[in-house]
Amino acid sequence: MDRAPGESDLRLRILTINSHQPYLHLLGGLPHRFTVIDQGLKGFPCRWDSRVRPLPPLFSKDSMSKAAAEASRNPFDVALAHNVTDLLTLKELCPRLVLLFHCTLTGRVAYEGSHVNPADFAARIADFLQRLPVQVVFITPLKAQSWPGIPGRIIEPGVPLDAYQGYNGSHPAALRVANLQKRRDALLNHTLQQEVLRGVANTLLGYNPDVPNSLMASSWEELRQAYRDHRCFLITNHPELEDGFNLAVLEAMATGMPVVTTPHPTSPIRHGFNGLVGETNQQLRHHISRLIHDRDEALRLGHRARQTVAEQFPYTPFLAKWDRLFQEVAQRPSPPRPHRSQASPVPHLTLIPGGCQDG
Repeated sequence: MDRAPGESDLRLRILTINSHQPYLHLLGGLPHRFTVIDQGLKGFPCRWDSRVRPLPPLFSKDSMSKAAAEASRNPFDVALAHNVTDLLTLKELCPRLVLLFHCTLTGRVAYEGSHVNPADFAARIADFLQRLPVQVVFITPLKAQSWPGIPGRIIEPGVPLDAYQGYNGSHPAALRVANLQKRRDALLNHTLQQEVLRGVANTLLGYNPDVPNSLMASSWEELRQAYRDHRCFLITNHPELEDGFNLAVLEAMATGMPVVTTPHPTSPIRHGFNGLVGETNQQLRHHISRLIHDRDEALRLGHRARQTVAEQFPYTPFLAKWDRLFQEVAQRPSPPRPHRSQASPVPHLTLIPGGCQDG
């Protein structure tokens, strides 16, 4: 591996694209130097937004052309892609590749209204990946199951508890945090949420230009303050297309906020222990009203929600798994660059960079 002068044997140089800013911020706890290509690909302008997360100390931003020039002068140890679109670009800049799947294939097909056959699409992607090669990582078991025939590791998210704390529940309202929630109705059940929350005090934070009164948090601190102040968090993800949690849910729980949710096999919420589960609109509405009128109950459930994150989504093991994986990939010999004619064409499905839309 080539290294800049003065760098230790343990510190790697990692190239990535800003396709999922909150997740990259989590990786900022690693002792490695990340170069982030800070521009959108294929027409999706995902730039690092300091309102979403601050740039970690060992991170630097670069343009595509400057990153390519740097890769030519001093090769990167590893390149991290957040989707196949990223991978097609990064494979030209670094031979040691990691591909991270944030989404289920079925969820992506549903969101895009695509007519591709998921099994056929997964098989063709698997064939393409075998020719690189690349280390695949899934963020949850559900994501891995959704991409049959593609082997990889599962690294579930970890949340730094010291960054999320101080829940008080002083604002008697429900909170939701999501980008493009209405457009992802099939995954997030936005329509159901609107019915449940009709006449109920609530806040939707995120980029949602087609949802009246939705707001973008002006800073990471404002987002964390919303977690501290709002009485409860609402999530209604489709059980076959998305997990029963995401980073926003885990951040809310880590703060000490109780969660109201629909039933979901992957949800960390246990009814009456660290949140409330409702099967019908009426039940969900009743649970939210119950917490709005009973702050002590919200505090009790939220305390256990924070304990759940500490036990099930610890941050230090999360970093250790990623560190071990990056070190392993960096130690691999550089594979021979395949001739362009040998590469299988990638089947058509618009894999939109996740950082522009996912929480």
